[in-house]
Amino acid sequence: ALVYTSTAYSNANHNNFSLKEEVYRLPFRAEKFLDALKNEDNEKLQELVAHCKPDWPNTYTFSKCLAENVIMDTASNLPIVIIRPSIVYSTWKGPMPASRISTI
Repeated sequence: ALVYTSTAYSNANHNNFSLKEEVYRLPFRAEKFLDALKNEDNEKLQELVAHCKPDWPNTYTFSKCLAENVIMDTASNLPIVIIRPSIVYSTWKGPMPASRISTI
């Protein structure tokens, strides 16, 4: 199985208060964006970015949506899990005490 950690904000471009558990498609195929990157086609990249810019608040949320689309397009023969936490944080020396799970 493929497990990908995305973000709850990868679909911030939707004004719904409840999102379905699905991958929302970009207005273009993710492959177009990747091809423009590989070919260093700045004109095509600017065109694609301009098309998406009003819909996503920043490049982080857009890139997470792009990654979800790439995964769905290229790994469809694998069992896929996309986790969308609202907050991801790191710690210096290990889990925070409140995040320890009791199994008793």
